[in-house]
Amino acid sequence: MYPDLFELLFHPDTFFERKSREPANLLLPAIIVSIGSILNFFFSRIASQTLDNDYLVNFLWNIHLLPDSSILILVLPFFAWFCFSGILFITSRLLAGTGSFAVTFRNTGYGCLPLTFLSVTNILNGFFGYPPSYPSVIGHWFFVMAFLFWAGWIWSAAMEKTHSISHSRAKIPSIAAILLYLSYNLFNFLAFYFLVNLM
Repeated sequence: MYPDLFELLFHPDTFFERKSREPANLLLPAIIVSIGSILNFFFSRIASQTLDNDYLVNFLWNIHLLPDSSILILVLPFFAWFCFSGILFITSRLLAGTGSFAVTFRNTGYGCLPLTFLSVTNILNGFFGYPPSYPSVIGHWFFVMAFLFWAGWIWSAAMEKTHSISHSRAKIPSIAAILLYLSYNLFNFLAFYFLVNLM
């Protein structure tokens, strides 16, 4: 298992070339996403305790901090997995890809592994990044971008093998998925900015 994960992280072309000859099995991708889900749950609890006296920041830092939101916290990474898979599948098909959604879904889950690592940095940021400072914000976004582009690199290799498209074309679906993620975060940032200035 560990050699497989090492190959996935650092030699995704080889990993997905091998996986293309195997039947679709969602067990390991589901474990990867589940770990990220649990880590996000812990992060939201840490942030909730840290920011308990500031409802506005509580709300805007992490929408999961709303009352009775434990199920939402645990389900959201799986929803994100599905959305990423949809973007990657549709974009790849528009580029004359031939892979199935089931295999795309599986391989997208594998590519979420760097985002699971990102959940660990979120927990550390919850411990050490509040109150926010300029260096802590810059450091946090450095890790966000690094792990996001790592995931994008893996998704690019995955789409190349899954849909039998060229390496250059395979970058387009992963860029679309990255833009989806960044758009969501930009929305949260703008919501924070405008609500703060309205108060």
